Amino acid sequence: MNDWEDALKIERPGAPAAALARARSAAHTELAQKSPSWRRGALAWTGAWAALLAVVTVSAQLGHLSSSAMLARHAPVIATLFATGVLCSIAARAPRRNALRWAALGLALVAGALAVLARYPSTQGSAVPGWACTVNHLLVALLPFGFAIRLMRQSALSPLRSLTFGVGIGTTGAIVGELACAQGFMHVIVFHLGAWLLVAAAALGISRRLSPRSYAP
Repeated sequence: MNDWEDALKIERPGAPAAALARARSAAHTELAQKSPSWRRGALAWTGAWAALLAVVTVSAQLGHLSSSAMLARHAPVIATLFATGVLCSIAARAPRRNALRWAALGLALVAGALAVLARYPSTQGSAVPGWACTVNHLLVALLPFGFAIRLMRQSALSPLRSLTFGVGIGTTGAIVGELACAQGFMHVIVFHLGAWLLVAAAALGISRRLSPRSYAP
């Protein structure tokens, strides 16, 4: 608090006294408030995200959109994507953890590569158009996207942090793709990873227009 107080005591040429008083008052108010725990936010996001995936998985099984055999076959990729989502949710909320964010993005690259290699050299077709997977991925990401926007406003935003949020959100659709789609590797590259990139880009773009409620690092 002393640093804030010292900074606010510096008189700037031409700065109206009333404006300085308001700025000082606002700073004192924020400093007096107990900042929300980033661990609590990360845990809440991870829990809600995992619950959503559980509902989607059970629904896919009951609706015969997936099978136990497909689930077992894609289990390594699903596990890697899930780990990516968890790490991204922690890294995006953790203060001053750029190295952890880079690690989360690196794991996302590994997960994406595994998703492609697991379908190679399969070229299995489908009567369902490829873009339907992209649309499904984007729709599934809407709920966690809205929750993540709320969390993003609780911290000082940076491109790396926003990208980590977006990549974490995008794992939702990627996991759904592993649960209900058996098409080949080119389909995964274009329609699955393409949807993942769209979600990450949307998070990065929207974050630039958000008004943060806190400037915690």
